[in-house]
Amino acid sequence: MRVAVLDLGSNSFRLQLSEVGRDGSIADIHQERQLLHLGGVVGSHGYLPDDSVRRAIATARELVDLAERIGCDHLFAVATAAFREAENGPEVADLISAAIGTQVRVVDGLEEARLSFLGAQASVRLEPGPVTVLDLGGGSLEIAVGEGARLDRSSSHALGVSRLHASIGGDEVLSPSGRRLVAEAVANELANSASASDQVVAVGGAVRELARVAAKRSGAWLPDSVNHFRLHRDGLEAALDVLAPISAEERVEEYGINEGRAPDLPVAAAVLIDTMTALEVEEMVVSDWGLRMGVMIDVLDLPIPTGDEVWQRSAEALRRRFLADDPHPGHVAELLLDLWAPLSHLHGLDDDHLRVVVVAALLHDIGKSLSLDGHHRHSAYLAEHAHLRGLEPHELASALSLIRYHRGGPPRRRYPPFDALTPDDRRTTRRMAAILQLADALDRTRDGAVEQVVVADNGHALLLRLVGAGAMPPSGADSRLEYASDILGRDIEFIVEGGPA
Repeated sequence: MRVAVLDLGSNSFRLQLSEVGRDGSIADIHQERQLLHLGGVVGSHGYLPDDSVRRAIATARELVDLAERIGCDHLFAVATAAFREAENGPEVADLISAAIGTQVRVVDGLEEARLSFLGAQASVRLEPGPVTVLDLGGGSLEIAVGEGARLDRSSSHALGVSRLHASIGGDEVLSPSGRRLVAEAVANELANSASASDQVVAVGGAVRELARVAAKRSGAWLPDSVNHFRLHRDGLEAALDVLAPISAEERVEEYGINEGRAPDLPVAAAVLIDTMTALEVEEMVVSDWGLRMGVMIDVLDLPIPTGDEVWQRSAEALRRRFLADDPHPGHVAELLLDLWAPLSHLHGLDDDHLRVVVVAALLHDIGKSLSLDGHHRHSAYLAEHAHLRGLEPHELASALSLIRYHRGGPPRRRYPPFDALTPDDRRTTRRMAAILQLADALDRTRDGAVEQVVVADNGHALLLRLVGAGAMPPSGADSRLEYASDILGRDIEFIVEGGPA
């Protein structure tokens, strides 16, 4: 089922088109954004002038036309701070509803906080316990605290980036006096706010742009998506230091910032820094998903994934999209689990590493949907640009390296995601590659003939008992076998049995 959500935000209008699976998984199909900065307009005038209304209607119609041409089964539309605060906001929402043929729901601040809270949890891997979600938009800042679908408290604050920037003069350069005005506004709004929970997730376009600036300054590798990037307060402060004194054009040229967000970005950084201070937060996890995904979850009554379910659903959805009828990737993941614990004394890896290897196992062959020739490269490319959920950027870099080099031999530093890893992460990734390659080699016939692997270690060799009718051991010349033997420090021998263990 394809579902589209049109988000009429205070900074931008956004279209999110997604495939919703029967298991409740959500996979991105298409995203589109048009920056209108209505929050700043409302902040200056108190209402939406005729030219802004015409532009809003035309933009909404264009985005809905696009969704219909791509194909969607259901369309939902919501409007946020600019529409609820403009004198003529409800009337403009009705005009847009008539133009697009779908009722636009103007959500209040607390409802916006609740929906963003739901959406963020579907995007990042969280530990059990309370989570705080911060949603920084053009017209307001929402704060929600709870666990799962349970919302314990929420609040909405007049600290939107477009609104606040307009209120302090709208200058591109954030001067010391402007910085003080932002700090005063945040302190006044959040004076009575309780401290955040231990887990904090931040959503919003400005948040994502700032995450990219912080990553660039620290030398961290990022894929297409900044999802699950950990944004520290000192990283934000460093970003503000370099962004505040330069022009919007220089921000675009030096840091690759989106032109529409460049003028407001220092104000966004200042708001986040001061919010973190008020809530006693040192680190936030960035989520690509928020309000729009929350709308899908809420309207369709989808289950909210918890913990490992986030990455499991995301990886499985991507595998189904490209290799729905091929059982090989799933079987390799099963064989990998047979090998993991019995070989732990040799590979020394933990459950965090297992998560990465299982993702790589599920996705290592998806490039065959494009071409058999060089499919390992295609698989890695597809996985890198698929906006996988539940993996931190360094974990994704490891998974991509495993996929790229699953055909044999060690991952190499000429591959950028692998080169970007720390020396320790490169060492563990090479060990993970050995286990994946061994599991892949065991299903050389790609028909699941090896139903189970039983491992024994005599100190000199690994004895792998392959159980299953028609089971066939890997060729002795298989480079995957050679690499696994080298990494594990054991010869590898096979015993083939024809029935269940």
